[in-house]
Amino acid sequence: MAKGNMIATACITEAHCGSDIRNIETTATVSDTDPNTYMINGKKMWVTNGLNADVFLVYCKTKERYSSEDYDDRFSFFLVHRDMPGVTISPPISTLGLRGLGLTHVEFKDVKVNTVHHSIGQLGEGLNVLRNLHGYVRTTLSG
Repeated sequence: MAKGNMIATACITEAHCGSDIRNIETTATVSDTDPNTYMINGKKMWVTNGLNADVFLVYCKTKERYSSEDYDDRFSFFLVHRDMPGVTISPPISTLGLRGLGLTHVEFKDVKVNTVHHSIGQLGEGLNVLRNLHGYVRTTLSG
């Protein structure tokens, strides 16, 4: 990605909760046989550049309850390649304008990821990663 050979996009929004990031249903569940392996299941909506992306930064719920009163650590980000088994990308979504966005929906069904190779930040730091991502996007869009 750093060389510009790959396109990445973020998968955050879901149909039932929109941008309410604490009520997502996409989960990454730890494997019974390997504590470093998680299975991602869920569907993300309105994925900008999903049509052309090589990799997806997928925002998932990794725990049902947070372990601290100070920080909600139920969420994590994983890097998922478009050609991984279980990834389904919808045809482009027709819009009135902004046709160059390549909007799609992306579904993840039993997508296997490894925390060593696919985790963005530490497990449970998804909200911090999301804040940094949105801060960058808002700054660049305003310019």
